[in-house]
This record gives sequence, structure tokens and C-alpha cells, in this order.
Amino acid sequence: MGLIERSEWESWARSWGLAHEPQRGKFIRNEALVGAYKGYLLRVGWGGRYGTNLVVLVRFPKLSQDLKGLREQLLRSPTRSALPGWKGRAGGVTLQSTSLLWQYPCSFRRPTAAEIQGWVDRLLQQLPEVIKPFSGQCEQCGTAGVERYVLLERVPVYFCSGCQQRLVGEGDMQQRRYEQVEANYLVGALYGMGGSVIGGIAWAVLMIATNHIYAAVAIGIAWLVAWAYVKGAKKIDGVGKLIGAVLTMGGVAMGDVIFYAYAVHQAHPEIPIHLGVGWRVLLRVLMESPQSLAGEIMFALVGVWYVFRYLDKPKFKPKIEQATAS
Repeated sequence: MGLIERSEWESWARSWGLAHEPQRGKFIRNEALVGAYKGYLLRVGWGGRYGTNLVVLVRFPKLSQDLKGLREQLLRSPTRSALPGWKGRAGGVTLQSTSLLWQYPCSFRRPTAAEIQGWVDRLLQQLPEVIKPFSGQCEQCGTAGVERYVLLERVPVYFCSGCQQRLVGEGDMQQRRYEQVEANYLVGALYGMGGSVIGGIAWAVLMIATNHIYAAVAIGIAWLVAWAYVKGAKKIDGVGKLIGAVLTMGGVAMGDVIFYAYAVHQAHPEIPIHLGVGWRVLLRVLMESPQSLAGEIMFALVGVWYVFRYLDKPKFKPKIEQATAS
């Protein structure tokens, strides 16, 4: 993957009157365009794990038609059949009641700005015949007039000022209610411990069966711990993150203990499989050759990172931004 030196869509943004979000960083492509064009709201950018998927979002007033039938009609459209990946790859087209999402992987060859502009223009051709564009009304209340879009979590929407205030107020109220809830640390820790035990056993069984360490299992342990903790505690906060991190490390350690207990039994059949034996071996390895556990420690830290991500405090207040000048 080469370095990304600069943005490439400024000229396109100016010609269509769209707001331009320039490229940030040099490794993952994230340049985007957003705004109103031909009566629709657009967001065009890059997505996927490494920013290699072209993602085109077209928003419109809420539909009343049958979405499945309308989607099939769009897929069979001769105008859009020339779009790369459109025909025979229906999984890349998602139609919802207020949006059409088209995703096209560009892993091997990145299209030019002119090519993408042509594709998006073709996508919008004759679209008003099947999906009506916006007519200047608020999407929420349907009565107030709206002249300019706003960004709701970076997605362009037509919301009047009253509906914006209502959404923010509802989010504030939900946030206050959540803050008033007392986290049940004990139940959350017990639930999380169950997830840690299950994950640790799975980690050990996989190591025994394959004699190999899989990083994904550490993430699996972290997911089990975090999911179970939330089910029990009913609230996420800093203490919960620490509990989740400790239990994740514990799950990985339990996997090692079981693995060492089994390994000792295999070498010395007269010694039964016992967690105490495995624990003593693990402590000895830690004291005499800790570098041999570098892989397990690294994967455990990956699991801790995942727990911290999973146990981020939920956000109830929507982020609404005024559109920048195009």
C-alpha cells in the first residue's frame, strides 16, 4: 500500500457545489465529498478496513414503495448496469427507506476522480423517475421548510432547527437517565468471569489441538468478557473497563494454565491434569524465560485494547454540525 500524498477531489467538489473533506494521513484513504446535488443528499468517500472500498450514499425522502421490488428495479436499470460491480454483485447495493448505499471494492486499482464522478453521475441519472428528490421539507416533521442540510454524525440530513433541538434534548435526557443508573460491579464481574472462563477454556483447547496461538481467540475472550460484563453491570464506566481488562488477562492466563497442565500430563502420564500444576509451570516460565510468553502477552494486550473499545461509554446526544460552505 503506497503513501497517499494529497487529496484529489477538490475540483469535483467545486463543480458540483459539494463540501470537500480532504485526505487525512498517508496510509488509509479517507477523502470524502458531502452535500446536496440534483435534489439529493450525497456522501461519497472511502470505507472498508483499509479505505479501499468506494462508498456512495444517496439520501432522499422516506419511501413508501416496496423496497425489495424497487431495489430489483434499480439493479436491472440499463443506465446503471454499466457501473462497475453493479450487475451480478447485488450485495454491494443496499436500499433503505431513506437512502441508497453503493459500495465497490477498489483494492487492486484505484479509480481516478473523473471516473468516480462519472459513476456517481450515472447513478443519479433518471433516479427521479423512481425515487423523488427532496422538496425543501424537514425529514423529521415534514412541515417546516429547510434551505440547507446539516450533518448528523457526518451524514447529510434535512432537519429544521426545531427538530435538531428536539433530538439534542432527547439525547441529553437519555444521557442523564443513564448517568443516574448505578453500575452493579459485582454482578458484572461475575458475568464477565463466566465469559473469561469460557474464553480461557476455548483458548486452551485450540492451543492443544493445533499447537498454535491464534490472536483472534484473545479478541474472542475480550468480546465474551465485555458482553457478559455489560449484561450484568447494566452500565459502562471506567471501573468497568478495568474489570474487563483484568478478566481478559485472566482468561488468557487460564488458557495457558490449562495448556501447561495438559502438557505436563502428556509428558508424565502419572501426573493427572490439574490446574495447580499448570499454574506452577506458568509461574516458573514467567520467572525463568518470560520472553517465551511474548506472544501470549501481546495477544492479551490486544484483547485488553478491544475491551476498552467495546466498553466505551454509550453516546446518546447526537452530533449535529452545520454544513460548511461548498
